[in-house]
Amino acid sequence: MSLPIKSKSFSMLQEKRRKLQLDMAKQRRDQLISKKREQLLWESLSAGQKGSFPQIQQKDKRKEEAVRDQNRRRQFCQTLCIPEWMVEVPNDLARNWIVMPRPEGHRYLVSCKRGKASIRSLSGYTKNIKTNLPGGQMNFSGNCILDVIIADTCVYAMDILVFNSTEYSESEAESRLFTLHSRLSEESYYLILDKKQLPIIIVPYFECSVENLSSLHANTLHVPLNGLLFLDRFGKMEEGCTPLQLLWKDAQTATYVINTDAQGAILANQSVTLLYKDRSLRSLEGFVVVEGELPSFDDDSLLRCTVGGVRADSERQQWQLVDVNVVGYASYSKTLPDS
Repeated sequence: MSLPIKSKSFSMLQEKRRKLQLDMAKQRRDQLISKKREQLLWESLSAGQKGSFPQIQQKDKRKEEAVRDQNRRRQFCQTLCIPEWMVEVPNDLARNWIVMPRPEGHRYLVSCKRGKASIRSLSGYTKNIKTNLPGGQMNFSGNCILDVIIADTCVYAMDILVFNSTEYSESEAESRLFTLHSRLSEESYYLILDKKQLPIIIVPYFECSVENLSSLHANTLHVPLNGLLFLDRFGKMEEGCTPLQLLWKDAQTATYVINTDAQGAILANQSVTLLYKDRSLRSLEGFVVVEGELPSFDDDSLLRCTVGGVRADSERQQWQLVDVNVVGYASYSKTLPDS
């Protein structure tokens, strides 16, 4: 049975958080996030990956194992750089941002080292592959980590973290994309997945001019899209959800924008996954969107909820979810809340 609860107003103020994140990036130790991300990826290439995770007291052993596996996958997913939704247009869009088409498909990190290669999904699941990228079975020397989207007939390279043992995730976005194009243009790279050889295609990037945005919105590239990805040209590969990368979707640039039924009619209540922590429900960005009259769930659990809509207060620059209902625990295959 679903449980109605009261939602809380929250501020999106992406511009303010962008400035704060850029300032923090200048002060932090640059290698911490990248080294943590690399370590988890390299470990995924080794059999019998182990980690130190809290023991979950459950009567059902299968449930205990599922929770432990979810925690393990969540540890990896929290190191990923995940874009926020574009809810406001940056004031410096034309000057300091670049835009890329985001092809339709599933996002993975490709990691190769010492003749072993794998892809790892946003949910933390790993699958072994073959590739001629540096560090793969067909190119033993060096190593490589790429951020890609895998479609039915090809692999789209979106970003670069490591190539030939050189670390790039702490480079600025424009520098990373230039390097990605330079490195992958040197040879015809591919992945072999489920006995199919998929060529790696480099996704182009553009200045945020009116002409370029109009062209991309009209999909003149004639590639099935899942939105437009905007990157702050000075942004690094941050950990978690970041306002330095913004994702835009509408009916023109994505096939699936909102939940519909089999006939294509928009559902009255949209499904969303939120994190339960300290008797509140939180989004991926960390916003407390619901608090107060909540039942007791296991802390740090993901809950499946329905939402009737969103109410915007433009004067206070705040948003509020409408008609929020907790349906129950989310599937163990989920690792992070929705943004």
